Amino acid sequence: MAAASQAAALASLAEVVMVQPLDMVKTRFQLYEKGRNPSVGRALLDIYREGGVSRFYRGFLPEAASTMPARTAMYMTYNAILKKMSEHMPLTAGCSSLAGACAGIPEGMLVTPLQVVKVRLQSKEYLGRYHGTLDCCKKIVLQEGVQGLFAGLGATAARNFIWNGVYFGLIFHLKALLQSGNDSGMTRFVGTSGISFVGGAIATCFNAPLDTAKSRMQLQDTKAATPKYRNTLQTLALVVKEEGPRACYKGFAPKVLRMAFGGAVGMPIFEAVNAALTKRYYHDVMSNFSSPMLVQCN
Repeated sequence: MAAASQAAALASLAEVVMVQPLDMVKTRFQLYEKGRNPSVGRALLDIYREGGVSRFYRGFLPEAASTMPARTAMYMTYNAILKKMSEHMPLTAGCSSLAGACAGIPEGMLVTPLQVVKVRLQSKEYLGRYHGTLDCCKKIVLQEGVQGLFAGLGATAARNFIWNGVYFGLIFHLKALLQSGNDSGMTRFVGTSGISFVGGAIATCFNAPLDTAKSRMQLQDTKAATPKYRNTLQTLALVVKEEGPRACYKGFAPKVLRMAFGGAVGMPIFEAVNAALTKRYYHDVMSNFSSPMLVQCN
């Protein structure tokens, strides 16, 4: 368990470093309410002109800091549920999907406060208001109360529930279909990277609207007299009414790239580091279990 937790932390950090610029674009796209967004390439160029390379990593600290407890909660919940299931039935892709979906709930609860901070730091609306992560946390609590850090909790938990469920089930199926126990270390590393890329991209198709709703609710002042966005369903309905159904998928292109590349980087690093620390792959330790799946932060 300790080795897996360390591997998850390292893989999560590598993932966030790799895909943070895409996460920045994704968040900006989701918050934009006036017409169509530019291309991903144009958005990256605009952000660079806004503040150089460092601007891509605004909001990096809360994003990185949220991954470690979130991954630990996800890992422990996922494997606890799978272990209990294995006592009563053979494990299948459906079992893995259900365990992953349930693991998304505690993961979402842990990640929400720092997601609020990240959205505020990355948005154009709050440029100049906060002087870093700690200042943002302090001002949100002072101005909106502790509950301000939990804006969009329902949407975040639902987003993770759906994404994890699709991702875990799909990865379980693809690994069983395409990989064998005789694969070499490098073959397994490359294969896991490719499978995770596909799984991350497909899973994103199912939860993108919830991610948009989450970002919209986390941007607004929760103490506003008449908040525009009140809950997940009302937010989605309002977005559709004012901007059309396609607006629920704003930021979809950078989000797909962010989740696909995040999985391609994070999953194989997790398995390689975990193998190095334990001297064997997880399926050699827990026979009848699928190998643990690192779920990146949505």
